Amino acid sequence: MKKLLLLLASVVTIVFSSASVYAEDVPFPADWAKWNKMKTKLSALNALPSCDGENAAVSQFPQIYQKVVETYCGLKANGPGRVDILVNPAAQKNYDARDGKMPEGVNMVLRFDAVKLLLVTAHKGGKPMYAVFTEAGERVVTKGPLSVDTCENCHTGYQAFCVNGQCGRRQ
Repeated sequence: MKKLLLLLASVVTIVFSSASVYAEDVPFPADWAKWNKMKTKLSALNALPSCDGENAAVSQFPQIYQKVVETYCGLKANGPGRVDILVNPAAQKNYDARDGKMPEGVNMVLRFDAVKLLLVTAHKGGKPMYAVFTEAGERVVTKGPLSVDTCENCHTGYQAFCVNGQCGRRQ
C-alpha cells in the first residue's frame, strides 16, 4: 500500500510539473493584433454577460458557452466584457476545416478586451498547449480560471464541440 501511494504521489507530481512546462512552451504571438477576427456565437454576444446571475443571454447556447461565462466571471467583478477570437492567418485554412490538424506554433487567441488578456492556444507535435499573456506579452502564471488545467479541461471536456484545442466555429 505504501509503495502504491508513493507511486501515485510521483505520478501526480509529474502531471502537475508537466502542466506548467507545457504552458512555458507556448510563445507570445507578437503579431496577434493583425490576426483574423472570427465571428462566432461567443464573439457575436459582443460581451460576455455580467456575472450577477443574469446569464440568460447564454442559456440558449450549448453548455460550453455557459461554462465559459461561469469560468471567466472570476476575471472581473462585472464579467470580462467583450471577447475577440483571433486566428493566425497561417492557420486559417485549418481553423475553417475544423479537422484538428493545426500547424505547429501559436494558432488561436481568445482576447478579453476589458482585462487586456490573451488566452493562447498553440500546437506542438499535433497537440494543443495553452498559456495566458497580457496584451504587452507578459506571461501570466495563474491558478483558478486561467490555469493551464482549466484550459485543458474545458478544451477536452467538450469533445463534441472542441477538436484538438479548437472550440467553436465560424458563424
